[in-house]
Amino acid sequence: MTIAEKFIILQKISINAKINFTNNLRVMIKSGLSLTAALKTLFKQTKDKKLLFILEKIIKQVEAGDSFSVGLSNFPRDFSSLYINMVIAGEKSGKLEEALQYLANHLRKTRELKNKIKSALIYPIFLLVLTVGVIIFILVYVVPKITALFSEFSAELPWATKALIDLSYFVRQQWWLILSILIILAISYWRINRSLSGKLFFHRLYLKLPLIGGIIKKDNLASLSRTFTALLSTDISVTKSLRLTAQILNNVAYRQIVERTAEEVEKGVSIYQVFERYPDLFSPLIIQMVMVGEKTGTLDNILSDLTEYYEEEVSRVVTNLSSIIEPIIIVLLGIVIAGIAVAVIMPTYSLSQQM
Repeated sequence: MTIAEKFIILQKISINAKINFTNNLRVMIKSGLSLTAALKTLFKQTKDKKLLFILEKIIKQVEAGDSFSVGLSNFPRDFSSLYINMVIAGEKSGKLEEALQYLANHLRKTRELKNKIKSALIYPIFLLVLTVGVIIFILVYVVPKITALFSEFSAELPWATKALIDLSYFVRQQWWLILSILIILAISYWRINRSLSGKLFFHRLYLKLPLIGGIIKKDNLASLSRTFTALLSTDISVTKSLRLTAQILNNVAYRQIVERTAEEVEKGVSIYQVFERYPDLFSPLIIQMVMVGEKTGTLDNILSDLTEYYEEEVSRVVTNLSSIIEPIIIVLLGIVIAGIAVAVIMPTYSLSQQM
């Protein structure tokens, strides 16, 4: 393997390239084009270097007699177990087009949610950075000049002003200590988050955060419902469907519970009975709906309705996220600036009274 190929392997396929590839392959197969011809056509059209590399390898395998899913399975970093198993199910049932349709929709919804969250957080993050910048500027450049002015007078300074001056001095003299602490915290978070127990701790913590926790819960429930519904429509068993669904869930807490659900279902326990044990993660709505679906044999239809409900909820909350966070940051910025202003004005007023 050449150095260039090693470099390409380390790259990731962009989600846009993967969506276009999946959707275009579906369209070509639907139009009657053979798999080999469709893959060769896509190879000529694709601009993503990593996808080009993968397609070249898969085309050779398909021409040698291997299935499309076997070719995909050689690239687990680029195509998830869900993707590969959906293709396997599509190949076995002769419904590869439908499997690709689901995968394209799944990838598209994932991209849309990420883009919505990014768009909603851009302005609040800008405000937060601006707030921190303003505070640092005041402490480093403004307060020292005011301190020099106050030092010319022997008047007793208010406690708020003394605290502001001490904070300014600490920031200017001990900036390296503050920076070191921030770096240590960042590295510690990264190292702890690499372990399963650490990641589980943080993911459970995220679920308890106001506003953000609700979005994470609804997003995972929407992904669970959407994926499990699609897998139930194939020849894949319920337990394997649950295990595959668990792999695509972003939150480790949900992932572990769904994997545990698969183990319990193998023992004869109903899905809703497992969900009932975790009322903090599964709302009464999804527990009741799953119970009805299992008892009436319409679980796939009910989960499809739940998917639409949770996707609409996530979209609504994310759309309003920016308008909710912005006022909070602005109020906090106002409180901080007002506090600093009061600390500066109080001694000025006292000195003017004494003159």
